[in-house]
Amino acid sequence: MIRSEPRPPGSPSRAWCSVVILLTLVALGTCGLLVYRSLYSGLALPGCGPVSPCAEVMASGWSSWLGLPVAGPAMIVYVLVLTGVVWIGPTASARVRRLGWFSLIAVAVLLFHVAGWFLGLQWKVLGVWCKYCLLVHLCGVLIAVLVFWRAPIGSRRNAKSGLGSIRYRTACGAASLGLAATVVLVAVQIWSRAPQYRILGYGDVAIRFELYPIIGSHRARQIVLSFFDYTCPHCRWLHGFLDQARRRYGQALSIAVAPVPLDASCNQHFSKTEPMHRDACELARISMAVWRADSNRFEVFDRWLFELDKPRSPAAARWFAAELVGAEDLAQAMEDPWIDSFIDSQIELNRLIGQAALVDGRAVGQVLPKLVVSRNHLIAGRPSDAADLFGVLEKHLDLEPIGP
Repeated sequence: MIRSEPRPPGSPSRAWCSVVILLTLVALGTCGLLVYRSLYSGLALPGCGPVSPCAEVMASGWSSWLGLPVAGPAMIVYVLVLTGVVWIGPTASARVRRLGWFSLIAVAVLLFHVAGWFLGLQWKVLGVWCKYCLLVHLCGVLIAVLVFWRAPIGSRRNAKSGLGSIRYRTACGAASLGLAATVVLVAVQIWSRAPQYRILGYGDVAIRFELYPIIGSHRARQIVLSFFDYTCPHCRWLHGFLDQARRRYGQALSIAVAPVPLDASCNQHFSKTEPMHRDACELARISMAVWRADSNRFEVFDRWLFELDKPRSPAAARWFAAELVGAEDLAQAMEDPWIDSFIDSQIELNRLIGQAALVDGRAVGQVLPKLVVSRNHLIAGRPSDAADLFGVLEKHLDLEPIGP
């Protein structure tokens, strides 16, 4: 009969290791999806569309840490869990196992308290729940419970004799380290919390404006969201009115840019393309490439595209874009997958808002332009004149002219 070798003191069972590794891999994979979703807002996660609680949580200022998606640092913590599990394996020396348990206890305390912090934020501050975040925190809490349950903590005599691999005092030191790391994480997040620029339009649509091309400042007191097409004549009128509004209200108002090409080659909601819109997709892509290459030059390019009564040609747009940001930088930006992802997300967002917004009892649908002004107000089509637009902005956004 072949007998298995007994496990050395401080080495957990294979089943325990398997469960911890499985939970860690689930958390790592989910964090990876959330990081990608944060960086490429067009990625559609199941149940995390533009009008979902998940999107609202990710649009909040609490979704970042030092400018990074919070899921990024979380991935590092879960990698530490995997490292600790390896260090407490049966082939490791007693010294390495003690180090492994020290790190696991510290990380378990961190995971447990961080879960409480973020769950509290979603419950008390945001008032919505992100199912992907809940899954990550559930895995973290279960890992912490398993570590607390299995950690071989004993007296100094037991630790020396091999009956326990880590002393009470050492375990308390690890727990204190984990608690200190939690305090630092929370304090840094509060200190560096990103501004939360959000408008809740029809359907409680959450908009994370730091991901949008902005005409003006991201820190303006009021930001409105403009859905438009560079080949749309009514959009040209609204663009002119918005230019006047920005001069009227100064730094208090900025425009978030949401291109929605009325071109079937990139907009799946159209079966055919009208002749006037045949270059809409390419113009939108070039415009977004300018934003990616040099955001400071975007406003100049956007205004240039709307200057004439008729749309610019893609060839002319590429030439002018290359003059602004450099041919090499433009070519590199045009290859960025963010561009198509972003345009697709705005096409879908425009559709969702168009279904929910009603004018005279009828859904707005695909009508452009659309200007989302506030939670309960949207302008569909062009205003009759600039004064009409000023009246809406001053009524719903409490804006005042900066001059006589």
